[in-house]
Amino acid sequence: MTSLTRPFGSIIAATLKAKSVISTFAFIVLTGLTLTSCTGEGDWGGEPGTGGDGPGGGLNLSESLQALHANAISGGEYTIELAGSGNIGAQPLSFSGRSNITIRLTGSERERMVSLTDNGSLFTIGSGVTLILDNRIYLRGHGSNNAPLVRVNSGGMLIMKAGAKISGNSRGSNSGGGVVVDKGGSFLMEDGEISGNSVDGWSAAGGGVYVDEGADFLMEGGRISGNSANGNGGGVYAADGRFTMTGGEISNNTASVGGGVYVSNGNFTMEGGRIFGNTANTTSSSSGGGGVYVDRTTFTMNGGEIARNTASSGGGVFVASNARIIKTGGTIHGYTMGDNNRNTATSGISGNNRGHAVFVNSNPGKRRESTAGPGLNLDSNADGAAGGWE
Repeated sequence: MTSLTRPFGSIIAATLKAKSVISTFAFIVLTGLTLTSCTGEGDWGGEPGTGGDGPGGGLNLSESLQALHANAISGGEYTIELAGSGNIGAQPLSFSGRSNITIRLTGSERERMVSLTDNGSLFTIGSGVTLILDNRIYLRGHGSNNAPLVRVNSGGMLIMKAGAKISGNSRGSNSGGGVVVDKGGSFLMEDGEISGNSVDGWSAAGGGVYVDEGADFLMEGGRISGNSANGNGGGVYAADGRFTMTGGEISNNTASVGGGVYVSNGNFTMEGGRIFGNTANTTSSSSGGGGVYVDRTTFTMNGGEIARNTASSGGGVFVASNARIIKTGGTIHGYTMGDNNRNTATSGISGNNRGHAVFVNSNPGKRRESTAGPGLNLDSNADGAAGGWE
């Protein structure tokens, strides 16, 4: 029995069973527990000699997953190595009467793209299932979807590793363009990239990642970049969920409010990593939080860096009247001409009163215009210099 415990409390327990050979897998090469999914006819074209367009053919990814649904056992860990790229419909990953099943997708030799052909989530991860996106796996959505590209249901878990990518999914309504983590679900981002996803329409939130009530998202590395929300949270939206950032970057995302991160009733703790180059709508004085927008909760910053973000108010961080910021480490850059890392509150460039680094919408208001480095603590519950305010 091997187990993996992460700070947000989720445990993966997987039993490797050497005899769990699935005899009914026709045309699948079994090496230990690695299933080499060869590309057959149709869209799954690969290079000659790799199982793609070459002789022999084999099961494509959809057929391999169907075989897993029929034959996987509780505690089994299965690796599917793709030998080609192709298109696939929405795939539910749930196993009736079985639990603790781990599926690892990995590419062979070069990047393998799995493209969604219809509406829905490319993968919906059910209870008791862990999906690991490993090296050279690229999940691609499309421009008119009605669902996130990956959904993690209660009791399910998604793990992203170096070289994995979730991209190109535009959701026309509701929330979560790239990944949605539902109540009771978990998402561990060790590395990889979530980029080029978007949400639009009424109540749109979380262009890259949406963390629902009671869900967990731990970001240890990788990039959440170039996502957008015609609403709140271009990169990440945490709604009553728990978001912990210890590394990686959230960069170049855009939203009406909270360009990088929007947290509402949730829990956001930043231990490391960078939030930079994000933009909240700068045409309205009511928008804010180029890097982070905090609403009805506490943003705790113990490390990391917030830099080069832009909004009308709170270029780095905007704290609503019913929220709080506690900073004991890390750096939130202020506005200094010539500093390439400066955060910018566009409504305060001339008046210098809208919080280039941090704006707290309290009465009286609190703001930080200059850089708050590692040696300067901030607390929006304290007034004046005692709280780090200018």
